[in-house]
Amino acid sequence: MSSPNPEPSPSRRTNGASVTYRYRVTAEPEISVLSRVLELFVIRDALPSRVTSEVVEGHEPVQEIEVDVGGLEDRMARHLSVRIQQFPAVHTVSMGQRQKFDRCPRFNI
Repeated sequence: MSSPNPEPSPSRRTNGASVTYRYRVTAEPEISVLSRVLELFVIRDALPSRVTSEVVEGHEPVQEIEVDVGGLEDRMARHLSVRIQQFPAVHTVSMGQRQKFDRCPRFNI
C-alpha cells in the first residue's frame, strides 16, 4: 500500500523550489573533455537543462564548461563533482546550487 503523502525527493525543497546544480569546469582545451563530463550525467540518467562550452584564448588557453542539471540527490551531485575533478585534463571544478521556483497556479478572481 502506498503512502498518501509521499516523501519529497531530496532534490526538491518543500517550499515549492527545486534545486538545480551548476557545475563550472576549467580544463585543457581537448576534444574529449566535454563528452567525458557529459557522460557522467548520461550514465546517471540526468538530463542537463543547460550546457555551455567555450575555449578562452590567452597565455594558456583553457576550456570553460558550465552544466546545469536538476533531479540529483545532494550526495550524488557532490560525487559527480569529485569524479569530474579526477579527469587528467581538468584544472578546476566548482559546484553550486540554484533554486528554481515552481510556477504558481493562476487564480481566477
